[in-house]
Amino acid sequence: VYKRQGFFREVVRRFETLPWVQAATVAETAPLSGHPRQDLRPGGSDEPVSTTVAKVVPGYFETMEMQILHGRSFLPTDTVDSRGVVVVNETLAGVLAGGSGAAAPRDALGRNLWWPAEGDSPERQFEVVGVVRNARQISLLEAPGPVAYFSFPQHYYRPGNALLLKVSGNPQGAVQRMEEELRAIDPRIAIVNILPYSEVVAGFLYTQRMNAELFSLIAFLGLILCAAGIFGVVSLAVAQRRKEIGIRLAVGADARAVVNLVVSRISFALLLGLGAGLAGAFFATRWIGSLLWGVSPADPLALSSGAGVLLAVVVLAVGVPVRRAIRIDPVRSLRVE
Repeated sequence: VYKRQGFFREVVRRFETLPWVQAATVAETAPLSGHPRQDLRPGGSDEPVSTTVAKVVPGYFETMEMQILHGRSFLPTDTVDSRGVVVVNETLAGVLAGGSGAAAPRDALGRNLWWPAEGDSPERQFEVVGVVRNARQISLLEAPGPVAYFSFPQHYYRPGNALLLKVSGNPQGAVQRMEEELRAIDPRIAIVNILPYSEVVAGFLYTQRMNAELFSLIAFLGLILCAAGIFGVVSLAVAQRRKEIGIRLAVGADARAVVNLVVSRISFALLLGLGAGLAGAFFATRWIGSLLWGVSPADPLALSSGAGVLLAVVVLAVGVPVRRAIRIDPVRSLRVE
């Protein structure tokens, strides 16, 4: 334990001296990856809580910019020789405190969590010394469940741990430099994978991104068909009234009054259609909301853009035939009638 602990401490120290590294830390398992679950028993209760377990080194929360809401973070003195401590997230803190309203997370401080007996090892007691803000630990798409963070130096270091770096500049460019530094520390290190977290996040959002692109394509095609249909119907409706417009002009009607008359009759149908379309869009958000990420299904920019396109199409469909009708010779219109 002490040898592995010293090795990780030296790795973190070496990376933090590099100019392109802002901070470094170590965890048993990298965030947004599979974490073990354990049935931890709250002190004073016989009902265990299925909890995601994360083992991290002191300084982990500071490096990952995870806010400690109550209590403290892990200290370098939280080792195997000291009493067991644990930092819990807000969800687990609420369970430990019995869900007693807004003060529930703070009430979890000082309570105990019991790690179940394993083989010849008896049940272990850990005191809650801190409450950290909820963070997605396993999946980017699922709400955080109960998570317990344990001080890595108080546990056995299993093979296959994660080194996490916060770098300056392009993270993709730091991949090769990180591998070279690890090889320089010890060429026997088995490097399984080095990934920028932008790629990890992109992997989680692949399905949502494909859904968004598919919906965008369908919406774009639907908008084109809708615009073409509106243009055709409105243009035909206005064109059929060309003679009426000519007669009105011939008997002394003002061109602006004629345009207002045509627009007022078209506007009612237009506003009715836009209202029904927006209502249908809001009604459909309950089904497509779970398929999207980082954008609201009722995004005002998208809805207003679609409505704006349709309004522009209507203006064009009304303007072209009305302009032609206004240019008709009134005397000719009367002779035709």
